[in-house]
Amino acid sequence: MPDASPRSIAVVGAGPRGVVLVDRIGAALEMLAGELGGHHGREPITLHLIDSREIGAGAVWETDQTRTLCMNTLAAAVTLFTEHGATITAPVRVGPNMYEWMHLVLEYAVRTDAPGIEGHAPRPEALAAIPEAHRAVFERTPPDLYELRCFYPEMAESLPQSHPSRALYGQYIRWALHVHLGGLPENVHVNVIGGRVTAIEPVEAAAGHAGGAGRDRLVFDDGRELLADLTVVTGGWVHTAPTTEEAALARAVEEYPGLVWLPPDSPIDQDFAAVPDGAEVLVRGLGMGFFDAMALLTYDRGGVFEETPGTRSGLTYRPSGREPRLLVASNRGYPFLPKSDYGGLPPKPVLRRLGAVVATCNAEGHEVGAIDYAARVWPAILADAFEAYYRTLARVSPELLRGSLDDLVAAIDSVTLTRADVDAKRDFSLMREAVAPFVVPVGAEEGAEAVEAGSAEGRGARQSDRYFEPDFLLHPTDAYAEAVRRAQAEVGRPGDAQPGPDLTEWIAQHLVDDLAHVALGEDSPWRAGLWEISAARRVTSLLGAGGRYEPDSKGPIRAVTGIGGMAGSGPPAFRTRELLALIDAGLVTFVGAAPVVAVEDRDDAEATGPAEATGASGARGASGPAFVMTSATRPHEEFRSRVLVDAWMHTPDIRRPGEQLWQNLLASGRIRPFTLESAAGAVVTLGSPEVDPATGRVVRADGTRDSRLHLVGIPLVELLGDAMISPMPGSDPTMLREADRVGIALARAATGLEAEL
Repeated sequence: MPDASPRSIAVVGAGPRGVVLVDRIGAALEMLAGELGGHHGREPITLHLIDSREIGAGAVWETDQTRTLCMNTLAAAVTLFTEHGATITAPVRVGPNMYEWMHLVLEYAVRTDAPGIEGHAPRPEALAAIPEAHRAVFERTPPDLYELRCFYPEMAESLPQSHPSRALYGQYIRWALHVHLGGLPENVHVNVIGGRVTAIEPVEAAAGHAGGAGRDRLVFDDGRELLADLTVVTGGWVHTAPTTEEAALARAVEEYPGLVWLPPDSPIDQDFAAVPDGAEVLVRGLGMGFFDAMALLTYDRGGVFEETPGTRSGLTYRPSGREPRLLVASNRGYPFLPKSDYGGLPPKPVLRRLGAVVATCNAEGHEVGAIDYAARVWPAILADAFEAYYRTLARVSPELLRGSLDDLVAAIDSVTLTRADVDAKRDFSLMREAVAPFVVPVGAEEGAEAVEAGSAEGRGARQSDRYFEPDFLLHPTDAYAEAVRRAQAEVGRPGDAQPGPDLTEWIAQHLVDDLAHVALGEDSPWRAGLWEISAARRVTSLLGAGGRYEPDSKGPIRAVTGIGGMAGSGPPAFRTRELLALIDAGLVTFVGAAPVVAVEDRDDAEATGPAEATGASGARGASGPAFVMTSATRPHEEFRSRVLVDAWMHTPDIRRPGEQLWQNLLASGRIRPFTLESAAGAVVTLGSPEVDPATGRVVRADGTRDSRLHLVGIPLVELLGDAMISPMPGSDPTMLREADRVGIALARAATGLEAEL
């Protein structure tokens, strides 16, 4: 018979992961009570829900934030409920996804004649598609319509493929929390605590304390303390300690009060109010953080984007006069691609070869560092992507191909890839060489000899309808540099600052092309191939969970994450249209790739010359202290400003934590970074803390499993894989499976079964 058990569980972090963990704890307690019978699983338990921000919404999804910021996920592609068929152990508890919930809210508001609902009726087809089981969950726990009344217009306008505001998603999370709290057994008492936990310290078991295994003291930043028998930290975007460069920038801002620097962070926590009206602003980052910053500095400063079909973006920006001019650079120097418009949810990727590789590797049961990503996984991904491209091309433009499609696919399968660094683009070239005999040359009749794969005649400036060039996204500005070299060679002035295409206009023309592919949806070969690479990220991260890839596989892994991220983690298409409109309004200038930033204090004489030489104006030629940005993409220019915005976020790295809680856990030996050994015997330390995947229990510095402390969430991305993605219906979401495993472990420990784990 199990011993008497601990009786309290502390959940540190009550955002989306904390919310689904509440559900899984409740489901696990229900399961254990049914299995054990009697009073087991029904002893009193206190569940502490702790967060320093809004309970339920957490930091990113606070419900009172600006509605300008939107999700990067589609309305019908996110849920906080488990589904039948998922690989979970505790009972399934279904519920509506966000899109269904929005229409159930509208229906409920209409039925109750709620104030403000007039003119915002739900879509009949959306209501008709909602499963009765999902509707029943909503009816048992209807929301507070007073809190939701300002969201009625957004809800009514939403489609399954819409990108809801982050504030609205926060409301969905908070409603789901109420549902999950209602699903807890009667023996569970919930204690909601607002505050920031800065330390988790072991405490010896008090005499007579149930379980006898000790407890933890949770210390808050205001001095409060809380004792808990079990603790789970649901980590989100945990801050890292400043890099050497960031520490230097912080010292410069302290030394020169006129400088304004917004360090890397979530946009909701960056002080955009500190950016002066009308200033020239240096910006690093061209992913979602940039598009958020762009929106906050235009929409939220009174600017208006008007629909104007005659422009290349379909928009015209009407400035308020308060928006700054953005001088933007990033590692690749090119914006993340807009999401395609499929008229609904994205198609399911095929991943035929990759699926076979995953099945084989899982059957073989590989241990740490045993899977050769470069030799086994990478060739499958590349072949799947090329096949998707050419199958789509054969369907929409068969005149561009010749020969049998089956033979073309066989040619793709015949390619033996090298183990060279994929950044050298050799593997991509080998694929293009294999399909070249099946491609009709530009301007040639069917049956003519194919042009050399990768030649300018066959491809054009970036990628034509004939050749698939995903490697463009690894180093986009290389193509710009080549265009500049060609222009200089034509006039016999190599290396000169002129002539050559303007970088900003060159990117703008490519954005027009990107938006054209967005409009094609499933009829774009380019996006079909990229979608396979993008979708491969989740599959391969799960395959490699626990460090199963050889550490020497970094080259192809970088290619997949780089290309997949550019193609699959970009903004909604309307944000790219807005960017193009801002370019045409003269408010965005691109600086280039791999930017270098320094702080200089120049006098008037030093500042005037370079500014005039490069045609710069305003802050770029200002005297006094300033941030100076340069890029090899524009080697003869520098850009000066007193304002620098880092529009991106660090991936959590437990090796250099920037938050006090994580610093204390690492320093005390309560947690340690995960390490693995390469085939050559080299030890590699990752940025994720080590945990027991089956339970979420942390592994201490001495290699033992902690009996009380558990971790879930984004900080474990390098260890467990796929830790960043919101739960998508029908995808057996990683986040819900992780919560199920840890919820069961917590429930077992709370009912005295930890010895059986």
